[in-house]
Amino acid sequence: MSPEAIDHAVEAAGGYPFMVQLVGFHTWEAAAEPDTVVALSDAVEGAQVAQQHIGQLVIAPLWRDQPAAARRFLIAMSHDDGESQLTDIARRMDVTSGYVSVYRARLIKSGLVADVGKRTVAFALPSTRRWIRALDEFSYISENLHLTEERSVGFTLPHD
Repeated sequence: MSPEAIDHAVEAAGGYPFMVQLVGFHTWEAAAEPDTVVALSDAVEGAQVAQQHIGQLVIAPLWRDQPAAARRFLIAMSHDDGESQLTDIARRMDVTSGYVSVYRARLIKSGLVADVGKRTVAFALPSTRRWIRALDEFSYISENLHLTEERSVGFTLPHD
């Protein structure tokens, strides 16, 4: 592998062991001549395919297993570009810190969220944020929880 391809593959895997396997496998599959050199373009393609598969294989099943309140927590969390403060999540959800603490503990136990400080959490798998933001219902839920500053333009689901 070229040094650039290695750097890209390592960054795309984000330290998650299963993602390392997926990126490596799909990068190898993308390479026209893997017995000579694996180029940066191969690693880019392999990482893109791996991102799609990690969502289908890992994130989607965990998401489906969560109750609506936990999903709201995750959506509120996904509005941060990095680690999330529990006080920010509670404010976005308009709930108490005790309420947020209950779902924090449940989501840590599920493996979706990692405890990274006294009142700070992060997605255990970095690609989770991107996956949640790509959900069809992301804008709808964010708007109805008042998680966004502006209402998006376009299709939204009707209110019940």
